[in-house]
Amino acid sequence: MRGKPSKHVPPRVVATTFAAFALSVVALLLWGRIKLVAGVPRTAYAEPRQVAAPPKPAPHPAQQGASPSSSQDHARSDLSR
Repeated sequence: MRGKPSKHVPPRVVATTFAAFALSVVALLLWGRIKLVAGVPRTAYAEPRQVAAPPKPAPHPAQQGASPSSSQDHARSDLSR
């Protein structure tokens, strides 16, 4: 025989290596099933309901025009000139 004699590998190391390899194969098969076979999950989009616009609130009296007190103030300022 040439070189050093081969070392014997303990059975515990062989069993652990085999278990890790087997779990890796199972994990890859499950991943392939989920990703490749199942595809993109189907989703549904709800269409928004057509709702009539709410009525516009009545404008505030100050926004409609000059209030009576403000028109009187303008009249006083015009008379003072």
